[in-house]
Amino acid sequence: MSYNELAQLLGIDKNTVINYIEILEKAFIIFKLKSFSRNLINEIKTNQKIYFYDNGIRNTIIGNYSNLALRADKGLLWETS
Repeated sequence: MSYNELAQLLGIDKNTVINYIEILEKAFIIFKLKSFSRNLINEIKTNQKIYFYDNGIRNTIIGNYSNLALRADKGLLWETS
């Protein structure tokens, strides 16, 4: 996850993205998970990921309620579970 990439994608300021992420964390909608690697240099370089506590919220945001067997993002759903 990159705040700069999100800001560009959404067309808003980077600080606004940071504030929104903080609000979503405080509301227990998302959580950030730092990378883990046995190599400390790789761990520091790798960006953290954002996960939703509830896949239903994620599905609502992307507008996809298809059956799991038909989904192209199955792996992402299982990773978040």
